Amino acid sequence: MAMVGLASLTVLGGSAMAALGASVAGAQPASRSATSVHRAATRGDAATSNASAPASNNTPSGELSIATPAGHHPLGVVPYTSGAARAPVAAKPVAATTSYPCTKTNLGGLAACPGPLVYTTKNQAMVQTGGVIGKVNIYAVYWKPTTYATAFPTSYVSAIDTYLQNVATASKTSSNVFSGLQQYYTAIGGTKQHIHYTVTFRGKVTMTTPYPASNCTVAPTHAVCLKTTVEATQLKTYLAAHTSYPKGNGDIYVVFFPPKVETCFDNGTTCSIAGGYCGYHSATFTITATENILYANMPYPPTAGCNTYTESLTGTFHATVMLSVTSHELNETITDSSTQWRASTGMEIGDECAYVWGTPLGGTEGAGTAWNQTINGAHYFTQLEFSDENYKLTGTTNGCIGNAQLPTA
Repeated sequence: MAMVGLASLTVLGGSAMAALGASVAGAQPASRSATSVHRAATRGDAATSNASAPASNNTPSGELSIATPAGHHPLGVVPYTSGAARAPVAAKPVAATTSYPCTKTNLGGLAACPGPLVYTTKNQAMVQTGGVIGKVNIYAVYWKPTTYATAFPTSYVSAIDTYLQNVATASKTSSNVFSGLQQYYTAIGGTKQHIHYTVTFRGKVTMTTPYPASNCTVAPTHAVCLKTTVEATQLKTYLAAHTSYPKGNGDIYVVFFPPKVETCFDNGTTCSIAGGYCGYHSATFTITATENILYANMPYPPTAGCNTYTESLTGTFHATVMLSVTSHELNETITDSSTQWRASTGMEIGDECAYVWGTPLGGTEGAGTAWNQTINGAHYFTQLEFSDENYKLTGTTNGCIGNAQLPTA
């Protein structure tokens, strides 16, 4: 599971992923090849590779699942979307059992969800603390060297920290997307142990390590470009030097970057710019034989490409967008840190519902006030997450939920 040999990344998912095509939304620097797997379509319509095609309510987008050779840890990617702005939907209450159609066109316009998620017994070391499955500690890492000119907006950092604290405070409740994780489990020794929604936010980590010289082509709109291995190595080095930070199987480091920092896979062409990705999660196990790092890559989001809405509930539009990406990657890290829960296509819990928001629970779309999540009393607008149980109950057409479908077995 070490992040080694990343220069030869391969796309998972076989023929199903190949069905996505390779159209790229948005322009990239001329020096880059168009490698992003992307397909956009309006919900319920046939898939199209036309990046300018309009899209309605739940605009889906292709998912890139990347793995290192020899089955090393995949990078669950939130892809860019080329869809037009989500059309306003009148707010109305949504029952706890309501589920919504999946991101169907991720698999070339299939008529049903790509699910279900299937448990892989050979990879049983799910995230846990003290033997409690799903009990995690989250650290928000803000990587900005003291010499880097562009600072994190104060409101952006505040919104992220507040969100993560609210997710933690709401632990063991059944009212948000994290509560839906409780239906998934590990089966060590043949005994099911369901995931516990038990999150602790351990606060922020201010990382001032200088950015290495760019080792990928810097987009004209950015100042720095960092490849995956460089980021993983720098994070590993920082945490190894700061021994007070734990490196266990329940410790997740979410790495946020300030504006104008671009990140890329080691191929140097799949990047956090138009047509690329909005974030991913991964792991490295190279500090010691017993210490590992679970982390997520969170580039500063663009004005368009990582959202299909105009909501700005946190006081900053960019933070609102980032919180949805953060929710996606945290849910995937908890359920699939080592290929435990995923569909036969390689898609994870967040992938199947990427850019699926459901009907708002309140506020007004178009006015920037719509919300679909209440977490510790605060309102948010984040994507829904996939539920195996709802998928089975709805005849394989729906599966995206905003709150708990509690375990039944």
